Amino acid sequence: MEIFFLYLGLGIPWWNKAVDSPDFQMPKTMNYLSNNFTGNKYSFRHAQVMCGLTKGRDELIKMTSKCLFAVPIIYLLFSHHEHGASFLCALLVVLHKFEQELDDKEVDQQDYILIHQPSRKWGLYIHSNVNDRQPEEKKWFDILCPQKCDVVHCCWWRQFHLNDKVVAGDLQRLSREYAIRVVPDDESPLVGFKLHYPLLFECLEAIFALYASNSRLAEQIPTQKSSCWNRHGRSRCSAQLQYLHRIQLL
Repeated sequence: MEIFFLYLGLGIPWWNKAVDSPDFQMPKTMNYLSNNFTGNKYSFRHAQVMCGLTKGRDELIKMTSKCLFAVPIIYLLFSHHEHGASFLCALLVVLHKFEQELDDKEVDQQDYILIHQPSRKWGLYIHSNVNDRQPEEKKWFDILCPQKCDVVHCCWWRQFHLNDKVVAGDLQRLSREYAIRVVPDDESPLVGFKLHYPLLFECLEAIFALYASNSRLAEQIPTQKSSCWNRHGRSRCSAQLQYLHRIQLL
């Protein structure tokens, strides 16, 4: 459940700093180049390092667009202290804008009671002029719009029970969170989210808490390999290992 704290708080900032300020982010590497190479040799090796850093950042962003910023994993952004409120507002706009495309047989209108009761309890997410939308909210709206079929028609909103009245209070307070939520030094961001929005946290935890991480699955492969070959044939072992690799890529 901490994937976006790791990605947005550590992964992307590190790569951005490495590309923009390699002397600050990797002083030993850059000092080695300047102390051991000059002229064209230095320029060539420096260009190689910068090319590798740029490609690494681009690959990380490419992986993100395919995995992390896709439904339903993207719903974990609710818990992020910087992006949670703007993501929720963008999601509400998508539901409000495209839910009329649903067949009446496909959804009970009560499922959308949260976005059919405008009041001061909700933050501002419907704008008469789309240009009035905040840049952060527009960014998430542009990411969600191409996935409207998954957001609206498959309706993870309902599968996560975010349409239930019991969650309305937490969603309303999160939609009104216009400033970045301050996280104390002695408190993790996820714990802070749980304290501020306990019911919304329960909805997310029920879906994502038991997901196995890629690193845990990868760690199991050598053990599976050594124990499996002693008890089963090589073809069956290979099939099981391929299955584990496919799970790791999901």
